[in-house]
Amino acid sequence: MDFERGAVATLVQRATRGRVGVGALVVVHGAHRMQWLGEVAALKESLRPISEKKEQADRLRRQAEHGEGGTGALS
Repeated sequence: MDFERGAVATLVQRATRGRVGVGALVVVHGAHRMQWLGEVAALKESLRPISEKKEQADRLRRQAEHGEGGTGALS
């Protein structure tokens, strides 16, 4: 994250000095943003099975507490 900020800050400095076009700066910033959004999406996807297992465990716990039988209850 610090490297990304440093790279963007360097590009901003270069853009203000005319060494890098503003268009290039926008493209780089957009690429970093999309990469970050992609990483967030991947994290959400990797957490989904954990959330589903927690919901399943909670449901089974409630069934066991209420003495509900059946194939879904705890043995």
